[in-house]
Amino acid sequence: MIDASVGDICVRAVRKLSEGSPGCVIVTGIDTNRFRPWGFRGDQALAAFNQDGCLAVVRKIFPTDGDTNEYGRAPYLLDHEDALTEDRFLPLPNGDIAMLCLCYDSFVFSELALGPTTKLRAMRYKTAVPDGWDDLTPTESWLWLSDLYHRIRTHWPRVLLNPIHGFDAPGREVFWHRHGLACASSFLGGGLAIGAAHYQRTLPTEGFAMLAASRAPPEQVGLANFRTAYTHAPTNSFSVRGSGRRPMNAFIQLHEG
Repeated sequence: MIDASVGDICVRAVRKLSEGSPGCVIVTGIDTNRFRPWGFRGDQALAAFNQDGCLAVVRKIFPTDGDTNEYGRAPYLLDHEDALTEDRFLPLPNGDIAMLCLCYDSFVFSELALGPTTKLRAMRYKTAVPDGWDDLTPTESWLWLSDLYHRIRTHWPRVLLNPIHGFDAPGREVFWHRHGLACASSFLGGGLAIGAAHYQRTLPTEGFAMLAASRAPPEQVGLANFRTAYTHAPTNSFSVRGSGRRPMNAFIQLHEG
């Protein structure tokens, strides 16, 4: 369930932005507190808001090994509905369809193109009755991703929107950009794949084209270590500096394509 304060803030922001950009939508990542009774961590979710309220909520479908291997933290629990949900495909005001993904979900596109691979081993646990959870086998995981593949082919999204948990500093996202967003762009027929992230130490500077890829060719996915970023340059960008003892700063980019 979305915290009311998060929703209220996003709706107020959309209403303000709609004055200059009618029909705009805010997409944000939300990590929930640990609430499951079986020792699993909370959700890693993404929510989309327009000026009337919440449009969609989706959860991560393609975890990292660290999300589920139980080395020092509670594992993440998956659900088949995460692959089936229609909420993942969001109509945009210009008529395009945006696909909503969360963090490592951008890497699911190379898995769909080249898999099944050993990355399926990270999909370890699923919701189930009567005990609440069960082991998830690679065979079943691949069936789930096949369901997601068919949803993608049905909707043919041209845009990917992906909130990412974060990086230490600018430059640390290059691997992620090449193998995640650029492969997503390739899979979506050269579409626009955009991410947004927290930066722990410093923010990118003006003119730095971060976490946006477009026009990646079909062969991008099969190039392995030779993949390139196919960076999509922003139309404009600006910085916002906070105040107080622990100011929160932001670097904002406008992407068109």
